Amino acid sequence: MNIVPSKQLFDYLYGQYGLYFQLKGELLESNNPPFQLRLTDSPTGDSNTLYYQDSLPKKQQEALRQLGQSYLDARGNLFVRHKQVLIHTEGRRSLPEHLQPKTEIFTKSGMAVVFCLLVIGESSPEISQRTISEVANVSLGAVNKCLKALTREGYIKSKKLLHLEKLRTLWLLQYATLKNKLVKDLGYFTIPEEQGIKDTGERYLIGGEGGAALLTRSITPGNHTLYALADKVEIMRELRLSPRPQAEANLQLLTPFWDHDLLQNYRKDSTGTVPLLLIYADLLQSNEPRNTEIAENYIKPLFS
Repeated sequence: MNIVPSKQLFDYLYGQYGLYFQLKGELLESNNPPFQLRLTDSPTGDSNTLYYQDSLPKKQQEALRQLGQSYLDARGNLFVRHKQVLIHTEGRRSLPEHLQPKTEIFTKSGMAVVFCLLVIGESSPEISQRTISEVANVSLGAVNKCLKALTREGYIKSKKLLHLEKLRTLWLLQYATLKNKLVKDLGYFTIPEEQGIKDTGERYLIGGEGGAALLTRSITPGNHTLYALADKVEIMRELRLSPRPQAEANLQLLTPFWDHDLLQNYRKDSTGTVPLLLIYADLLQSNEPRNTEIAENYIKPLFS
């Protein structure tokens, strides 16, 4: 059975109803309210199962509710009846129009270009296309195509980047889908508790919880996300990392998709961390309620 609800769907349910879900194998788990249901593609009325389909017509939803069968579809329609828990939500057919990503902008190359434009800020379109190409590590043709689409959609006017908050939201929504195409996963590790991670920006950049801790000085990271600037073995030796399965690890090592040295010329935030936008994305991608709270309460205000 291949049931993989998208992160956009989980983000939608969290944003609309405050419901936080995560998948653990073929189990859907909720912390608030607490319950755990086994996913199934064959509704039986078993109160311990949740029926998932991409699309569930209203009449079928009604029949499932009469049967007492919990269900979820890709539009955000959700019904849960499990012990003392009763949840019934009616989702949308799709994301709101203003949050619909423009495919000609949010390709793999376009994502890298938009990321660099957002990091540089509203003056970014004044920089030459060749420079943007070098910073984003994409072809000159890809930059030209993306900039034309952004201009056509009203995000660039008179060499200024506009509607930054909306563009940032669209980028974050698509990053959930395209992350694996943008960054290379170098593996999961454990780092000794006594081993510190220095924010020098020489061999690696700090993202996720560690990046948030450095920028806000308000949290203590439990897990670490690092972006390698040096050889993987060199970083492992310096930090005394031990390879581990993901479930046992407290550190993930990735590669940046932009040219760090070039982008540094335009950044205003900490040089030892990845850009603020990626720290925000890392926190949301972790699917941890604590990190979502950190992202919204501590990191998001730093954009303004």
